[in-house]
Amino acid sequence: MRNQILEPLKFYDTTAKIENERIAQEYFDRLLRESKVDVAANQKTSNEYRKQQAIADGVYQKLKKLKGVRNFLIFLTVAGILMLLLALNLASGVTKIVLPCVGGGMALVSLLVIFLKLRKPIKESQEKFNVEQGKADELLAIAQGQTAPLNALFTERDVFQVMEQTLPGMIRFEADLTTDLLKDLCENYDFSASNLIDRSFIDTVSGRLFENPFCFFRYVDHFMGTKVYQGSLVITYTVTVRDSNGRSHLQTRTQTLVATLSKPYPYYNCETSLVYGHQCAPDLHFSRSATDVEELTDRQVERRVRRGERKLRKKAERALEEGGQFTEMTNSAFDVLFHAIDRDHEVQFRVMFSPLAQNNMLDLLRSPIGYGDDFHFFKKGRYNVIVSEHAQRWSMFPSPKYYASYDVELVKKNFVDFNREYFKSVYFDLAPLLSIPEYHQEPSETFKPYKKSGANYTYYEHEVVANAIGTNVFAPAGTATEVILKTQFIRAEGDSDCVAVTAHSFRAEERLDFVSMFGADGRMHAVPVPWIEYIPIQKTTVIAVKKIGCVNNLFHERVAREGLASRLNSSPNAYVHGLFAKVVFENEFSALSKALDKIKT
Repeated sequence: MRNQILEPLKFYDTTAKIENERIAQEYFDRLLRESKVDVAANQKTSNEYRKQQAIADGVYQKLKKLKGVRNFLIFLTVAGILMLLLALNLASGVTKIVLPCVGGGMALVSLLVIFLKLRKPIKESQEKFNVEQGKADELLAIAQGQTAPLNALFTERDVFQVMEQTLPGMIRFEADLTTDLLKDLCENYDFSASNLIDRSFIDTVSGRLFENPFCFFRYVDHFMGTKVYQGSLVITYTVTVRDSNGRSHLQTRTQTLVATLSKPYPYYNCETSLVYGHQCAPDLHFSRSATDVEELTDRQVERRVRRGERKLRKKAERALEEGGQFTEMTNSAFDVLFHAIDRDHEVQFRVMFSPLAQNNMLDLLRSPIGYGDDFHFFKKGRYNVIVSEHAQRWSMFPSPKYYASYDVELVKKNFVDFNREYFKSVYFDLAPLLSIPEYHQEPSETFKPYKKSGANYTYYEHEVVANAIGTNVFAPAGTATEVILKTQFIRAEGDSDCVAVTAHSFRAEERLDFVSMFGADGRMHAVPVPWIEYIPIQKTTVIAVKKIGCVNNLFHERVAREGLASRLNSSPNAYVHGLFAKVVFENEFSALSKALDKIKT
């Protein structure tokens, strides 16, 4: 496997994507057998449902046309009545005679057609549609009941198991971002787990690639920018003008004065990034940005490389004169297109980017097989950050709702298609790393598990489960913006964490400022400009977090079996990444933790 993947683009195109689809189909077939769904019966019911729904849709289209005609005639009736009312206000003239005739006739004919020609067909079509749609709904309910045992077997871990089987011995996923993995990233790979006040994490996907830690983070950032508000004032003034005969007279003119104001405004941005820790080139730092080079023709690429070579040559000459380190790579196409010109350790850069790594990276940047050059790459010592454009559209949480359907064949298609797209998105975030053979090396030493201290779970997962409960649950009264949730560990009791969730948002207050502007009348005017002042507000709520460890559907089965549903649902809660979180009062924390022990894996 590891030898095959020395050329990651070729490996994906010829092996990995084919294997992923095969394994996904086999995985589905196993679940189908386990569900004991009668496929033939379901296909028969599904076909009958589609035929019946087509009949109901045909009746609906006829009903829709009839209602459209009726609505038009109602419009004509109203228009005719308005003509009659208008005629009553006319003193005399032909119009006073014509309007009542036209209006009255139009209203009368429209009403007659509605009641004599349309009412019965509309009623009959509505009744027929209700009957036909009712038959379709009954068939749909039967089909959904037939596939229910299959739909119930899907879990949020399926897609990860399929990927692990597609890339055996290379990648494995964790259920959640564990404290061990995070401490490994921080202590052995220099990753900084700084808890930024303006950033809230909404999902994570973590694991090991060649036994090195990685984690996908999805988070919402808040920052204060400015917004331009606009106001206007119409002024009237008189000027003296001369007409064509040379006589002077006064003329009234108007002018609209438009004023603007820039005021603070809160902005929010959601981003997904991948962090990968590796000991290769531990002192090297660089950054490169996506350029969509795959959209260029060969001739355009050649021109870009030629221009880039000249710039790199000048940069190398300046570095030589000023005592800098920068030197050009032999492979100028790689140097120009990858464009990591802010690198700070030339020797380690060349160790990291061997000739094979350079060729792999060029293939990745220029090929349309994946997503092309859509990724930013940041090397920060012992850890790397990949931020790709395609990952921002990635359905990160693989909910079974994406597969469910009334038709077994549709369920299979949904499952295989979702796994294909999920695998492609993850693979091509990893592809820049896989392109570097040195990154295939496992850690030189095995790090021992870390001793638990403080919280059982990382603050990342605290924020993920809080966001899963819903920002509206924690939002302060009067919130007019998005909400950033930040967590603070309070205490641990066994394997449960008591966590304070503070919601940060803004309330909006209408304001009015006046901007002085010089008008064409030679005077200064105060132009009113309405704007909104955003005032920070916050609210703190306590939640309990405990690891149950099973998949979602099994969790809900155990809750129902132990009769805990009403107790757990007494306040907002969520179950994600095998972690259960619930809004609590601190004095009920201990009792809730003990109750949850009954369903823990």
